[in-house]
Amino acid sequence: NGSFDGALDENSEVIDFGLVFVNATSPSQGLSLHNLESTAGYTAALDLDSILGSGDTSTLTTDLATFSDLAAGASSAFNVMLDTSVPGDFSATYSLTLSDEDLDGELTGMSMTIDLIAQVVIQGDVNIDGKVDGLDANAISMNFLATGLSYGDGDVNLDGKIDGLDANIIAMNFGLMNSDFPMPPPSGGPGNPVPEPATWALVALGLFSLGASSRRRRRRD
Repeated sequence: NGSFDGALDENSEVIDFGLVFVNATSPSQGLSLHNLESTAGYTAALDLDSILGSGDTSTLTTDLATFSDLAAGASSAFNVMLDTSVPGDFSATYSLTLSDEDLDGELTGMSMTIDLIAQVVIQGDVNIDGKVDGLDANAISMNFLATGLSYGDGDVNLDGKIDGLDANIIAMNFGLMNSDFPMPPPSGGPGNPVPEPATWALVALGLFSLGASSRRRRRRD
């Protein structure tokens, strides 16, 4: 009896990596496939016969491999991973087919599933429309110095407050679009040009001006 839990019969697993920034360290999560023991000494070993992936399997991957004769009460560890090199909304399903060990009267065609979900975004794309632009800067301006808000409100670095650090990230990534990836190296080089520091400074100045204007409006109110 295959299960993703060592004590309960769990035949499906959903892993949501959540919102991850493009080119961030690729996250992974460890899982185990168990052969639950029903009666000591009378539980067959387990075979994982096939693994069929569908959806975004080049972005959401696993190192799970087929195996034979997993003993009752034993488990096989594996990982699921997310490739963060390209932004987008991703989902993948891995369908597993299992059977008893190869003995007379074996049970076949047992199935389990792993569903993987992730959203990879350019850091600074606050409204997640595929580009870092003035609309994202406006979110910081409107909520400047606010605390306890979310990424979608302008907390670009997810530190619990909206301030100049968030504005700096938008300035650094200003103009980047999903179609620009894979990202160029920080020092420039082949591919898409890296904005000059002067450009960053101008954008940052505009963001801080917007924030200051917003604060003045709030004080007058």
